Amino acid sequence: MTSFLRVSTCVILTALTAASRPAAAAGEPDTAATLRPIAGQVRHLDRAEITFHASVTQDGGIQVEGRGGEFVFRKKSRANGQFTLDLEGPGDKVGINVTEDSVTVTRGRRRVALSLGMLNERELDDVRVMLAGSGAVRLARIAAAAVQESDDDSAAAVSLLISDALVGMLSGDPGAPGRVARHLARHGRAGIRRAATTDCYGEWERRVLTASYDWESCAGAFSVWNPIRNVCAFRWTLQVESYWFTFISCTGFNSF
Repeated sequence: MTSFLRVSTCVILTALTAASRPAAAAGEPDTAATLRPIAGQVRHLDRAEITFHASVTQDGGIQVEGRGGEFVFRKKSRANGQFTLDLEGPGDKVGINVTEDSVTVTRGRRRVALSLGMLNERELDDVRVMLAGSGAVRLARIAAAAVQESDDDSAAAVSLLISDALVGMLSGDPGAPGRVARHLARHGRAGIRRAATTDCYGEWERRVLTASYDWESCAGAFSVWNPIRNVCAFRWTLQVESYWFTFISCTGFNSF
């Protein structure tokens, strides 16, 4: 059984890692290379009572920082979908680092590294236990729930929701990735194209819709009890995060 899980994980990793890399048209410059060090953008999400600030980092990444009450959200994204996430609450801090091969979670002095090639339920349980009672996680999830109810489609809101899909799953809410995937793809699923949208937005909607169907197909291939289903969610996160990076870069931060 263990060998089967490892083989299945490797198959998913190979297929979805390739899918998570945004395709570039012939002659199109690399997104990260074309980013300019422009002034950061600010967005206030009324329902969540959080003000977000976005900026381009010196190494070509995009950093989003949000503050509301005692909650701090800080995320640095890269063009390939990899990102680091820091959540802070009163006396509590959680860090998450996502790469193509692993997810590392820290809280205080505790640290758990999940290898996506050898994912098992024991390691996932270790992360759930670590995050149990986390004030930072609780505030992050409250904020994300408020944003989702507000129907806000700004890049700032989307950045928070993608993070919530991952944080929710890690903290014991296996349905979080599916809910966020369907929410982000809701316009495409309904066949709705917003008036006066840009090509950037249309491409974002198309990619997010495809990713949601890919996630459902991947997750449906495994029993609800099989921890490999979580690899499908991890890879969906990488895909959509890379699409978000391309989208906000395409619009020159005007979508933020």
